[in-house]
Amino acid sequence: MSTGLRQGDILRLKRSEFTDAGLTCKPSKTKGRTKKALHFPWSPGIRLAYQLTAHKVASFDGFWLATTRGTPYTEAGFRTMWSRARDQALKEHPDLPSFTFHDLRAKAGTDGDDWQLLGHLDQKTHSRVYDRKPLMVKPAR
Repeated sequence: MSTGLRQGDILRLKRSEFTDAGLTCKPSKTKGRTKKALHFPWSPGIRLAYQLTAHKVASFDGFWLATTRGTPYTEAGFRTMWSRARDQALKEHPDLPSFTFHDLRAKAGTDGDDWQLLGHLDQKTHSRVYDRKPLMVKPAR
């Protein structure tokens, strides 16, 4: 998802956090001054992810991603689904490098225009850990 949310935060998303204005959620890894909710206005990526779930099953607790029984996915269940989807993508696109779910968070941080996308208070943390763009340098001559 283009939000760069952690796996655990995605698994805890509730349907009620999606509104006409977009997605507003409070990441779990928030301490001290970072206890702010993040708001993501609707984007093509977020809208697609939301629409693909289609809410076919009523979740017992209102979770956005629920199993066919209506219970939230466990981390192990999510990893299994993720592995299957990733393996299928790599099979269909053999030129892709292997990647993990966490790599998607770094990709969102690298591609995003706002360093606060991942919820960090310090731009240095974002630059050191998540911004993987090549450093643009000016040649000597």
